[in-house]
Amino acid sequence: MAFGIDLPFEILLLILVVVVVLLYFVLKALVEALVALVKWIGDVAIPWICETAEAIWDKFVSTPPITVPVPEAPPVTVPETKPAPIPVPVPIPITVPIPKDETIPRNRGPWNVYDVHVIIPGDYGDYQRGIPNPTSVYLVTGEIYKYGRTTYSSVLRRYEAFPWTSFKEAMILENLKNGKFGAVEWYAFRVNLALAIFVETGLISAYEAIRGKYPPGNTGLY
Repeated sequence: MAFGIDLPFEILLLILVVVVVLLYFVLKALVEALVALVKWIGDVAIPWICETAEAIWDKFVSTPPITVPVPEAPPVTVPETKPAPIPVPVPIPITVPIPKDETIPRNRGPWNVYDVHVIIPGDYGDYQRGIPNPTSVYLVTGEIYKYGRTTYSSVLRRYEAFPWTSFKEAMILENLKNGKFGAVEWYAFRVNLALAIFVETGLISAYEAIRGKYPPGNTGLY
C-alpha cells in the first residue's frame, strides 16, 4: 500500500509498461532530431563555412598583380633623300570581354577531388597562410601546385567561376588556359563532403610528409 491506495499487481505492471513505452518514444524522437541536426550541419553548414572562409581569405591576403611598364619604341627617322612611306591602316581586332561568372552551384554535392600540376617549368607563387606576399618557387614538369575539391564538373570550370576572388585564382585559371598548368580529374568522384575532405587532407598531408611543407597553392590541409 502507498499513500493509502492498495493497487493490484496487474495494474502496477500495466502502469510500468506504459511508462517504459512513453520513454522509448521520447528517446527515439530525440535521437532522430539529433541525427537530422548532424546531417544538416554536414551537408549545408560546413560546406558553406569552408567555401566562404576560403574565398574571404584569398581575397584579403592575396597580392595584386604588378603592372610592368612597356618601354616605347624609338621614333623611326626617314632619310630626306627618300620619300616617306605612306602608312597603311592595319585593322585592329576587337576583343570582346568575357563576363565574370560569379555564380555558385546550387547543389552542395556530390564532391570531386583534383590536383593542379605543372606542365611548363618555371617560377610560381608559393602561398603560405598568414603571409600576404607569396614567395617564388621553381617547379618542374609534373610537380603538384595545388590539391582541391569542387562540386563543378571540371577543374577549368571551377576556376572560371571564381577568378574574381583573388590573384591566385586568376593566375591558376590563366595557366590552365595557356597550358602551363594541367589537372588530374579525379582522385575521388561524386562523393560526399566528409569523404572529399578526407581524401584531400590525405593528399596534402602526404605531400607535407615528403616535402616538409604544403603544396605552393595550398594554405592549409583543406
